[in-house]
Amino acid sequence: MTEYEQMQSLFVFLKMPNYPSKRWSDYGKWEIAKLLHNVILNVTKKVILAFSFLLVYANGITIVDNQSWSSIHCYMVAGWKIIPIMFALKQLEGGTTSNIKFILMAIVMTFGGLTNEQNVKHLVCLSTDGISTFQGVRYKVITLLRTQHAPYFIGIHCMAHITNLIMQSLSSMPMVSKLEDLLQSLYGYFFNSPKGILNFRSLLKLWK
Repeated sequence: MTEYEQMQSLFVFLKMPNYPSKRWSDYGKWEIAKLLHNVILNVTKKVILAFSFLLVYANGITIVDNQSWSSIHCYMVAGWKIIPIMFALKQLEGGTTSNIKFILMAIVMTFGGLTNEQNVKHLVCLSTDGISTFQGVRYKVITLLRTQHAPYFIGIHCMAHITNLIMQSLSSMPMVSKLEDLLQSLYGYFFNSPKGILNFRSLLKLWK
């Protein structure tokens, strides 16, 4: 970054210790990243505490080496407007129900700044992809969160996943299957060759 020398006031604001005065170093890069992260954490905590209710969303993914990760973020509502905040992308080590619950609560308390007492009042919902580990009736993540942390807690099956399951069911219908084949053929015709892209752009000009 050529503007390093002009960033001295930012370093002072972030209270960055022992930063180089002339150029970047490996230490300086990591240090400013950590300090910026701390600023984001502090702002996030203030925003969350200003709201009465907090919805947590955990979207699980499995990567190529079969490790399970989860994108964990929260939603709040202000003036009918949804405010999303990203918490963390966390590896779900262990995979047991109690361990996943522990990881979720640790993230909520670390990134959201909520105490155990505040969790009772603020946490109202966890939205997941509907797998039994989260949504099962007995001794699952939702049940543990409700009994151990937030008595008014409810679980919601993510609407995006529900929509995906609905579309998978609809795809088995002949009419929908033919429509999907038509759309895939149109996409293949227009976007798999330079000539097709030019034809598509010509059509767009006609529609305008």
